[in-house]
Amino acid sequence: MGHYESHIAVLLSHLLYQYLDAHPIGVLYDAEAPYLLLPNNVRKPDVSFLSFARMPGGKLPREAACPIPPDLAIEVLSPINTTAEMNLKLQQYFAAGVRLVWYIDPELKSARVYTAVDEFEDIPASGTLRGGEVLPGFELPLARLFEKAGPRIEA
Repeated sequence: MGHYESHIAVLLSHLLYQYLDAHPIGVLYDAEAPYLLLPNNVRKPDVSFLSFARMPGGKLPREAACPIPPDLAIEVLSPINTTAEMNLKLQQYFAAGVRLVWYIDPELKSARVYTAVDEFEDIPASGTLRGGEVLPGFELPLARLFEKAGPRIEA
């Protein structure tokens, strides 16, 4: 994840935290939070959400790499991400039990929302990102996100 993509991830986290303040249903994590998705497979989504319902006793996992898959994994695409790399991540996320995956595309100012490896909805720049069953009632117009992010400064 590049510098601009990290900025977008922080903005998304901020907006998701606002939602979670009003709907305390789980915890949000940044790109440094590892998940042990499958044996010998650790992934660090750019932003992730883990519901209290998935946590035994509603308590935060203590392991260094969380053995519970997140409900939502968010990847902010950067120019160096390959299609093969992102397809592999997607397969691993859903094989492990992730319920929702968002791919945010800063170049197109759009998103792709996956509910399964082969089930997705493309959200255009003028569209609204929704939390579905994972984050009920969460809605974010992509134009708002990218307006807050500002333009990417090219070197």
